[in-house]
Amino acid sequence: MGQDTWFFSRCLRCGWSEKGLHLKCPVCEGVTVLEYERASLSIERNEASIWRYRGLLPGFSRKISMGEGLTPLRVVNGVLVKNERKNPTGSYSDRASSIIASYLASTGRKIISVEYAEDFAYSVTYYTRGFVKGSIVIKDPFNADVDELISVHRAGFTIKIGDTGEADIPYINPLTIEGLKTILLEIYERKLRAENVIVPVETGTLAFSLCKALKELSYLGIDPGYVIMGAMVKGAEKPWLIDHCGSRVKIEEVDKAEALEALLELSRIGVRTKIVSALAYAVAKTTGNSIAVITVGEKHVRQRKNLSKLGSEILGILEKQSELTAYEVWRILGRYSLRGVYKALKSLEELGLVCGKHVVKGVGKKVKTYSICEDSYIVE
Repeated sequence: MGQDTWFFSRCLRCGWSEKGLHLKCPVCEGVTVLEYERASLSIERNEASIWRYRGLLPGFSRKISMGEGLTPLRVVNGVLVKNERKNPTGSYSDRASSIIASYLASTGRKIISVEYAEDFAYSVTYYTRGFVKGSIVIKDPFNADVDELISVHRAGFTIKIGDTGEADIPYINPLTIEGLKTILLEIYERKLRAENVIVPVETGTLAFSLCKALKELSYLGIDPGYVIMGAMVKGAEKPWLIDHCGSRVKIEEVDKAEALEALLELSRIGVRTKIVSALAYAVAKTTGNSIAVITVGEKHVRQRKNLSKLGSEILGILEKQSELTAYEVWRILGRYSLRGVYKALKSLEELGLVCGKHVVKGVGKKVKTYSICEDSYIVE
């Protein structure tokens, strides 16, 4: 794999440990986590993705990134919100998918089975398109997002109904945890003054991942002073992962009526999310001095069957000049709206004809550039 950070896997259930990466414990099939012998927080400030924290991530010979991470902050009715909608597929799952795709590309695996979890399944297929095929294992398709199932099928993955424990890549796995923990690293890097980082809790994976980041920073002699606060629906069972966080995670319960009101309040100001994510916003409003992580947002854009005239013109420009921003493409075209150019580029990305790359310019400003994908071709 070309690992540049030495790590070993440890099982949270039985305590088994061994050097290297194991997505499941080979002894009890429990969840494993990665632990590092050599780690650092030497931030690569020119890297416009989660890989700027390479010293606290597993080292692979290949890196697959779509510019995930460095998500923006905004104040919503006095609440500081970290907007995870601004990831490539509109979900924090992209952070996990970048790590997973890098692992798969580095090991040369071509066939995989992925546990269905909303947003996660689509994100993994988006990041592995072109070099991995396989199946999405789902227990109950009637409780799944229909558009997402259609999208993963169009991406070349089959849909298999069965026990999700059969999947090679479960949602809760060490690589997912490594990707999600970068949310906390970004908050720390920006030296944001807050007492609590509030996240919604369903499986507990997000809260646990941020807790792991705090633990690793502590080992490096760094104390950001944050407390992870998990927002749960009142009466719900606390996920077992939270028990492994100790005092680093506190649980706050929200009744269903309050969660619904938070969802509607966000909707009124143009923030689209799910009710589980609105839990974090509801808790942040009452606690104060907090950052709420909104974890679910806009869905992906469906692929288009045929190229538009604008799309064809953009491809012509990028065949002559690469590494252009959407604004630069718009200036060269000399017509069309800037919004239209953005939409056309998004469609071309979905078709796999254009590849985007994020670079850092100025003081922490992330800019996206576009070029023709190396392995793309156009059928007239």
